[in-house]
Amino acid sequence: MTPVLLAMAAVGVAGCGSSSGGESVQPNDVSGKVNGAMRPSILCCQQKQAFKKLDVSDVWCGWSGENVVMHGTFRNGTAAHVTVQVQPNYTLKNAGIHGDGLTSQASVGIDASTTRNWSESIGTPEGGIKPGTPINKCAPEINDVELG
Repeated sequence: MTPVLLAMAAVGVAGCGSSSGGESVQPNDVSGKVNGAMRPSILCCQQKQAFKKLDVSDVWCGWSGENVVMHGTFRNGTAAHVTVQVQPNYTLKNAGIHGDGLTSQASVGIDASTTRNWSESIGTPEGGIKPGTPINKCAPEINDVELG
């Protein structure tokens, strides 16, 4: 098995967290916000130029009801629309990492030469986690930046 396929299989096996979210959320409806940073994953990115022209700031995670919400401000410095594939990793106090499953990925579209404030419910953590459990770490990763 190639190293890339092996890494993808490992991510799929180790994954946990529900991806039942996906709806946009207003940041004012969020509690327990924790600042974070968005970094490239080990598998990122086929479109190297598009990735280099992407800037992500104001990254945070928080709670909205029973769902975890993630936010980031994306600035697309290319002359083309891009779609960013985000792996919404976060760690809960005494409950481990969540949002790291293969099916947890969120797609964020950004028009050419624009900025997009993205806030999205990324779902309810698996394992009977009590809503509002403190988020220890907000560490989303960029899996890919695609043109179009």
